[in-house]
Amino acid sequence: AENFLRDAKLVNETRGMLGYTGSWNGNCVTIQGSGMGMPSLSIYANELIRDFGAKTLIRIGSCGGMQPQVKLRDVILAMTASTVASPSQSIFKELNFA
Repeated sequence: AENFLRDAKLVNETRGMLGYTGSWNGNCVTIQGSGMGMPSLSIYANELIRDFGAKTLIRIGSCGGMQPQVKLRDVILAMTASTVASPSQSIFKELNFA
């Protein structure tokens, strides 16, 4: 955050995940760590929306790819995600999108 935001200020240290607010291209932006995995992300996303009134969340994370043309450090803009195994698989059956 300190590298990308102007006037970045630490605004959150909940559970050891840091959150910074500052400006980017003239817009007020908050960058919040979310831990590892969907359960952790779900907690932080819920709190950002409920407690801080966040309207738009953009998740930036890491992923694996199976196409040979996708190289290390390539930027991927995913529209959906899926998994081979998922806790929600019993609920959504064949619709196993994450």
